[in-house]
Amino acid sequence: MKKTLIALAVLAVSGAAFAQSTVTLSGKANIGLIKETGKDLKAASGADGSGSRLIFRGTEDLGGGLKASFNLEQAVDLTSGATDTPTFGRQANISLNGGFGTVKLGRSTTAFDDINGAANSGFDSDLSATAGTWVDYTGRANGQIYYASPELNGISGAVGFTLEGNQSSA
Repeated sequence: MKKTLIALAVLAVSGAAFAQSTVTLSGKANIGLIKETGKDLKAASGADGSGSRLIFRGTEDLGGGLKASFNLEQAVDLTSGATDTPTFGRQANISLNGGFGTVKLGRSTTAFDDINGAANSGFDSDLSATAGTWVDYTGRANGQIYYASPELNGISGAVGFTLEGNQSSA
């Protein structure tokens, strides 16, 4: 009887040791002064082309190499305190990650945005060399199912699919 209780206690403690959760609150505060010819000096949130944001991220280690995560990103205008509409309009998704890669559901950046970010030194900034060159480019998609493969010999890939009932938006 005592051996059974000790074994159950060890099992309970070891199970708790494998499961780890993290929740992170972070963000970016970006404001600057702009003076255009013939206009008054003004404060501008996101003056460098990448706006201010508030980010909530969390990860739960499910054991066996699986992790569940969430990502909520809210744009914030530092000049007025206003937030974008819809709430968490930058990203709002959950994901499952393991040896098979990552599957993400919800509003998130697109697979094309991954490539554009890697190939664009300004990463979508108004200051980048390729700003405005992508016709009908959507950096984020609503109701997206996104899959990113694991890296194999330095090569990986990703694909995203937006469900018919959801519309994409920038």
